[in-house]
Amino acid sequence: MTSKKSTMEQSTRFASVAGRRARRQFDEPFKRTVVEQVERLGRSQSSVARGYELDPKMLRRWLREYGSQQRVGGSRGSDPMTGAVVTESIAMLEMRKHLRDVEEENEILKKALGVFSRHQR
Repeated sequence: MTSKKSTMEQSTRFASVAGRRARRQFDEPFKRTVVEQVERLGRSQSSVARGYELDPKMLRRWLREYGSQQRVGGSRGSDPMTGAVVTESIAMLEMRKHLRDVEEENEILKKALGVFSRHQR
């Protein structure tokens, strides 16, 4: 089992600049892994950025470059960088399930009303 730090160390190259902190460069598989944590696992951008010691702006850029087309393109005015698309999709699935349950319950009540109305006549 590899930790985040060891994975990050394997995926980065350091370019040293005189008098400055070494600049990290990340390979594409690492970037895709980080983006996947935000998109598929539903982790917040800020927690992923903190976990990997990344600048949040860099993570947003990676989401634009390596994210799914649905997230990149946005959907009906939602902000793809805030995770609104993922949250909206989950909420939409829950609402569809609730609607199915309510429609099924409505059909059962209609049948029951028909049965009870026949016996009272």
